[in-house]
Amino acid sequence: VLLLSGAAATCWVAMIVGGRHTLTADAAARLLYSKSSGKSPGLPDALRGVFWMSDNPAPEMLSSLDGGVFNDHKRVLSITLGGPFGWSYSSSTCGFIGWLSFAILGCMCCGRGRFTFNEDFSIGRIGICVCGCVDIYRLAHVDMTMEDVTQPGLEPGTTWLRRTSICGSEFDGGNYTLRKIIGTDGHELQPNFDAMLASLSSDGKPGVFIKGWMEKPLQQIVSGSRWPCGDGEIKCAPVQQVMGQGAHAHP
Repeated sequence: VLLLSGAAATCWVAMIVGGRHTLTADAAARLLYSKSSGKSPGLPDALRGVFWMSDNPAPEMLSSLDGGVFNDHKRVLSITLGGPFGWSYSSSTCGFIGWLSFAILGCMCCGRGRFTFNEDFSIGRIGICVCGCVDIYRLAHVDMTMEDVTQPGLEPGTTWLRRTSICGSEFDGGNYTLRKIIGTDGHELQPNFDAMLASLSSDGKPGVFIKGWMEKPLQQIVSGSRWPCGDGEIKCAPVQQVMGQGAHAHP
């Protein structure tokens, strides 16, 4: 039984790894948009498009929230961790480990990222839920928020500030700015798109060191088809809303 279980797990992980894409950041951004755009009916335009985690020191860089399950009545967006065409990770050892960890967590534990917003969708609280309802961030006393800080004259949702606190104390390593690089209509947003590319290392060209220690490569990893037969993701039980987890402003 153990041998069979081990063989099944090995094949399962091999299929996840085999379904990934490794491509340049500009191609990765366009892929995320083309595969995810319009997949979350009712999602506000401020949350659609492709975002660049411009000064995030972790080995992840691009994200698309359009593709998750959106409940407009509760203002909750749920996305599968490591799910297809939702995120990009650095094509490096750290990036690969991060990508694979989230992909396995998303499958084995029905891991979901859950975003709960206030009434005008300007502030959201971020949680990671496993087994349908357990928010591991809340259990660990980690508070993550995102706030729309777009300058006047620009489309809402162009710039978001991500804040992190642990046990009530702000954690600077988890704070960064999300900048939209592909708009809701699929067009590149300048100067953000070119600034993203200019910050990356490639072919001997050094990249920008984020917060003094993390340099990100042009090559990115994106989850694609989990199984050889198509682009579909493994389906989990519906995520249950945890009472009392409304969005709130960061102090």
